[in-house]
Amino acid sequence: MLIPNNSGFPKKHSTLNSLISTCNSLYQAYDSNLSSRIVFHDLSKAFDRVDHTCLLFKIQQLGIDGPLLNFLSSYLSQRSQVVLISRKLSDLKYTSCSVPQGSVLGPLLFLIFVNDIAKNINASISLFADDTALYYSAKCPLHLVLSQDLSTLYNWSKVWNINFNPSKTAVMTISNQRNIHPPSYFNNIHLSETDTHKHLGLIFHHSLSWHTHILHLHQKVMTKINRLRSFSNSLPRHSLLTIYK
Repeated sequence: MLIPNNSGFPKKHSTLNSLISTCNSLYQAYDSNLSSRIVFHDLSKAFDRVDHTCLLFKIQQLGIDGPLLNFLSSYLSQRSQVVLISRKLSDLKYTSCSVPQGSVLGPLLFLIFVNDIAKNINASISLFADDTALYYSAKCPLHLVLSQDLSTLYNWSKVWNINFNPSKTAVMTISNQRNIHPPSYFNNIHLSETDTHKHLGLIFHHSLSWHTHILHLHQKVMTKINRLRSFSNSLPRHSLLTIYK
């Protein structure tokens, strides 16, 4: 029932599946002298904004009804929350949004909610929970298709009351040609162009080079090694080994 584009939470899927698929498509396009344009999207507080009424509607659209639908409706209804500050509890409030985080059903319900996000999208789309990468490859121009898809994504977000975070949205052009691409907009907001972007732990570079990512990992590891070195003479070896591992 669920689209294969989303690698977040399904069994035997991880960020690796999403990254391999995306990188493979971009490398194939690059080797074929095609230009690629990729938009990295971030859903703002996506788990918290899942409307229960909309979610139940989408569950019905998948053909789930009867006792199971009633069970899910009961599971989502009358969910309450409180805030604890300095040993004092706030008044109890009921919420009609969000999937129960930390629960077994929470991730599955979220996948159902975003299952139709790729509908009417012409470009390739890769999802991992609330991280979205939209990319398209062609000779040129790339602007038209992505503009239509960005408009489709925006309309989807408004219908289902989900917000994309423009400040964490970036556009990257991957090409061995000197084509000039028009700026991209999402909800009339100009999306910033970037040469590098970290997506699902991997730093993408506009030349598809691994240099920036390897340099980042090297610096990260050296910081930790230097910390170990700073107290290597004051701790016993078995403690150092435990910290190292």
